[in-house]
Amino acid sequence: MATASQSHPNSVLLDSTVNDAADDCVLCRFLPFLKSIFPGHRDVILDPRSEVSSIAAGRSLDSNLNSVSSNSNSNSNSNINSNHYGAVVVQEESSNMDFASADYRGFIFAVHPQYGYLLLHCTRKKKKPPHFQLIGGHVDPFEFEEAAKRYPTNKLEQLQLAGKMGAAREMYEETGLDVRNALHRLEPTRLYPHQHKKKLMNEFKSRLFYTLHLTDQDFLSGENMSVSDAAFLQRAMGANPPPVQLKLSLEHQGFAFEKVSDVASTLLQYHSGGKCSESLKMATVLQDPL
Repeated sequence: MATASQSHPNSVLLDSTVNDAADDCVLCRFLPFLKSIFPGHRDVILDPRSEVSSIAAGRSLDSNLNSVSSNSNSNSNSNINSNHYGAVVVQEESSNMDFASADYRGFIFAVHPQYGYLLLHCTRKKKKPPHFQLIGGHVDPFEFEEAAKRYPTNKLEQLQLAGKMGAAREMYEETGLDVRNALHRLEPTRLYPHQHKKKLMNEFKSRLFYTLHLTDQDFLSGENMSVSDAAFLQRAMGANPPPVQLKLSLEHQGFAFEKVSDVASTLLQYHSGGKCSESLKMATVLQDPL
């Protein structure tokens, strides 16, 4: 009996019995096919110390090819977590874009050229003192689905579009400001001096940051609103607030503007584990969004 051994920490080699080691290596004939049905994965890893294990692996692979071929179309567009065929394992490429497991969020640096950064005031977090937050929140699954329809082969573009959609939706829900049909206004905020191949320039620890340059016309007035909706309009906090209004959700109890980025960063220190504060510091090192 010839036993295949484990030669790589991420590979699995199964025991095989070889009756005729002089047979041609079937595995060699099917490597190109295997690569073609799993284009996003690395090469197959075998035990280099045993030629007979390769022959055994080939035979085992040959017996499974029909079932693999029948499933190749359905698997080609999905992530494959475990691919064991006989004595081989197809290794997955490492990626930071696992939409299913990562809790992505989209946040907006909404800045007005005269008033500064728009910050939302929150007093209802039980484990946090009253603090300020950026506009934004979780990216929902349906937004990833819509983005995948638009960019079926580009994961980075999917993530960027889904982030914009989620951030715009959250902004409308939290403030009444609406750019859902003008996503081009949400400019990805650059956080790094150099572009990463597998990471968006505005991505930081599963959070996506965008800059929105506000105008007075973006804010709400009660003229074209129902009486019930107009009752939710609020002015900014402070002694002399700017003449603009927002329709805040119950999640927030007020809003304010801050012109100095360092002060805004300090006010955001309790939001999203301090990641919003840190990202603003990263952005202002390269170019102040304001």
